[in-house]
Amino acid sequence: MIRVGGKSWKSQKTATKRSNLSASRKTPYEQRRAAAQLAKEIKQQEEEMKEERQQELEHRKKKIQERRQKKAEKERFELLQAKMHQKSVDRIKRRAKKSKLING
Repeated sequence: MIRVGGKSWKSQKTATKRSNLSASRKTPYEQRRAAAQLAKEIKQQEEEMKEERQQELEHRKKKIQERRQKKAEKERFELLQAKMHQKSVDRIKRRAKKSKLING
């Protein structure tokens, strides 16, 4: 068969063979799109799970930090209360000493 352009020495080109194509191109477009959609959904679920886990860890850290703050505040308050008690005891002793000196 002679080509239209008159170049008889050039071979006639044929359609590409499906066996030469990659496996992804052999599958129908709809099927590839469905697989991509499924992969996208899975990735989204994984990200949601990861985010949920991260929030849980943050909540735990916050809870521990609050507990430590409360404990430190309680210790500080107890120390302050003991100091205040000691001050009041010292005040009573001084008053007793003064009254003893005055009353003889």
